[in-house]
Amino acid sequence: MIDNELRAVEVIFFTTLFFGLLLGLADWLPKRQRTLDKLNWKDAVLVGIAQAMALVPGTSRSGVTITAGLCLGMTRETASRFSFLLAIPIIVLASAVKLLEVATSDVIVDWSGFLIGGVTSFLMAITAIHFFLKWLNKVGMWPYVIYRIVLAGVIYAVLM
Repeated sequence: MIDNELRAVEVIFFTTLFFGLLLGLADWLPKRQRTLDKLNWKDAVLVGIAQAMALVPGTSRSGVTITAGLCLGMTRETASRFSFLLAIPIIVLASAVKLLEVATSDVIVDWSGFLIGGVTSFLMAITAIHFFLKWLNKVGMWPYVIYRIVLAGVIYAVLM
C-alpha cells in the first residue's frame, strides 16, 4: 500500500508540512522535563509506533520520533537521544541485509575498503550526533520546522 498508494506528491507535500508543524507545536509545549532515566516501556512503545509512521513518504523518522518524545514530556536532548537510539536496530538490520546481499552476489568487493568506509561512517555519525545534540539544546527545533515548511512550499510550487 505504501509503495502503491502513498507515493503521490500530494501525500508527500501534506506529510512534510503536517509533521513539520506538529514538531513546532511539540517543541513549543511546556513541561518538557523527562530524561532517559525517567522513561518507561509505554514511552518506548508510543515512540516506536510514531517511528512506524515514517514508512509514509514525507515523514521524517527522526522528526516524528522526536515529536513523539516531546509530546510525552521529554526534554529536547532526551527525545533526540532516544530517537537516535531507536535508529540503531534499523540501521544495523538494514546494513546486515545489504551486506548479506553483496556477500552472496557475484560482485567483487574490496572488503578492506568496505570496512574502512563503514568504520569511518560510524565515527562521523557519532561525531555529527554529538554536535547536533549540543546545537539542538541551544537553538531548539525551529530551524528544522522552518526547513520542513519551506520544503513543503517547494514541493507544492514545483511538483503540484
